[in-house]
Amino acid sequence: MKITMYNLSKDTLSSFPVLNGTMIKELRIKKGWKQAYLAYIVGISSYKLSRIENGKTRISHQLAILILEKLNN
Repeated sequence: MKITMYNLSKDTLSSFPVLNGTMIKELRIKKGWKQAYLAYIVGISSYKLSRIENGKTRISHQLAILILEKLNN
C-alpha cells in the first residue's frame, strides 16, 4: 500500500480521516518491520508505538506524517 504525501496545513489535515494505530500496524507488518525498528527510525519508544497501535495513545499530526513518510519509503 503506497500512501501519497501532500503538503497540507494543519487546518486541512483536521478534515482528513484520522490515521489510527491499526492502519500503522498493518502498514508496518506489510513492510516486514518489527515494532522496535519503526519506533527507532521515528524516534519514539517501542512502548509508545505499541500504545499507538493498540489505540491507547492518540497520535499527533506531526508524528503521523513522520511515520507515514518512513513507511512510504
